[in-house]
Amino acid sequence: MRQFSFAVLSAILLSAVGVSAHADTLLGLYAGADGIVNTGESNHISADNEVAGSYYMAFEHPVPFLPNAKLRYTQFDQSNSNAKALDAIGYFEVLDNVVSIDVGLGAKRLIASGNDATTMPAVYASAGGKLPFTGLSAKAEVFVGKGMDADFSDANAEIKYNFIENLAIDLGLKAGYRIMTVNIDDSGTSSDYKLQGPYLGLETHF
Repeated sequence: MRQFSFAVLSAILLSAVGVSAHADTLLGLYAGADGIVNTGESNHISADNEVAGSYYMAFEHPVPFLPNAKLRYTQFDQSNSNAKALDAIGYFEVLDNVVSIDVGLGAKRLIASGNDATTMPAVYASAGGKLPFTGLSAKAEVFVGKGMDADFSDANAEIKYNFIENLAIDLGLKAGYRIMTVNIDDSGTSSDYKLQGPYLGLETHF
């Protein structure tokens, strides 16, 4: 009887893991928004704890050799630099189950005040983990790159709790910390932009 019960329990657990793995290989759309309390400085002017907005979408699919895609838009602050950053990333899922690892390539385009813009090619990596049957997960992302006259680093770490989790939609509340720095040196004129601080956000997965 004990052996039978153990076999049934093992089958249920394996089925749950299998369903999770199978679900992640189907088409998926992620969308999210973060509010970042910015304590950074842009060109030596403090952001004064303004809340900066960051919005993103990611599309994942099961087609081999075709990267998944992610777009992210971030506003540094409204009152001082008014700088904006747009990220375009193509990435592959190395692992996608209880533990996830993504790697890819992309570019960050910084649009500064006066509509001056620069684009920097970059590499991308993320790693995360889920605590099964709890809705809790954690994730860290790193995005770094360098162009002809500029370079940047962009990293964040977060924890998330999915308070809605079913076959149709997942909806989660997350909290984290992000640091993004951009340094520009164009014809002897240097500028620097920094976004740094804690954030709260929502993410949905269809």
